[in-house]
Amino acid sequence: MALTVIIVVLLSLKIKFKSIVGQITQTELYAFIRFVIIALLILPFLPNTDFGPYNVINPSEIGWIIVLTSGIGFIGYILMKFLDSKRGLLLTGIFGGMVSSTVVSWIFSKRGKEQPKLSSSFAIAIFAAATIMIGRVLIWVFIFNPTMINGLLTPIFIMILTAIGVTFYFYKKHNVNQLESEEIPLGEPLNIRDAVFFGLIYTAILILVSYASNNYGDKGIYISSAISALTDIDAITISMSKLGGNTVEFLTAQNAILLATLTNTIVKIGLTLWFGSKQLKKYILIGYGLIFIAGIVGFIILNSF
Repeated sequence: MALTVIIVVLLSLKIKFKSIVGQITQTELYAFIRFVIIALLILPFLPNTDFGPYNVINPSEIGWIIVLTSGIGFIGYILMKFLDSKRGLLLTGIFGGMVSSTVVSWIFSKRGKEQPKLSSSFAIAIFAAATIMIGRVLIWVFIFNPTMINGLLTPIFIMILTAIGVTFYFYKKHNVNQLESEEIPLGEPLNIRDAVFFGLIYTAILILVSYASNNYGDKGIYISSAISALTDIDAITISMSKLGGNTVEFLTAQNAILLATLTNTIVKIGLTLWFGSKQLKKYILIGYGLIFIAGIVGFIILNSF
């Protein structure tokens, strides 16, 4: 009976599947094949041994990071294509945030300057992407060091709730359904080059943090974390998750991740203040200001126990 139900469901969706398959381009098909080759034919054979400066370079772990980051980008590409970002800037921000919330902030800040009347809608996309970015922090920590979740859960949860609240407020306050939706350029379906570059950045951050820890203690770790978060938060989150409880104390690693999150938030505020319209700047200062305050509260809570 279960098999019958499954077959009936598949048959009922046949037209939909045919439509989806018809939209898949040759480039996207080749991208999927490349991803399968990397994940199933290359990754399993990478040596799982530590070497290099401070004994922190592991080819297998670097390979996993390349697969995960490229996979998230590929999933974000597929979702944005087939769920159609024209349904609303909220979905555009959510799926764009799976790839890079910083890119979302940059793109929609520039469009806010070009189309000031849509500033409130662009703010919704930016805040939705920020919410996903904060959620990614928990996901990376859970994957690479689940024991660190206990201390970070409350601070990150406060930031996520604040980001969701800000997004929901702007979404309800402004009638986005009557506005023309904007799309984030899809770009390449599978960007292996950027994924490999991300892996190299991750390795460099591991070495930098280990050097800072050995020579300057916690202060050096915090400085290197803040610098690393100027462009992206994933690499430093993964690095600190891997080092937490090993060469770096749990609390120090957790503080470094929160500091990186706050630094990245400041960067996105700066992007909007530089590129955005006057109205968009106002919205972002209010929304991101609340998120930043929530991060400070979480930071205080983390260090009060």
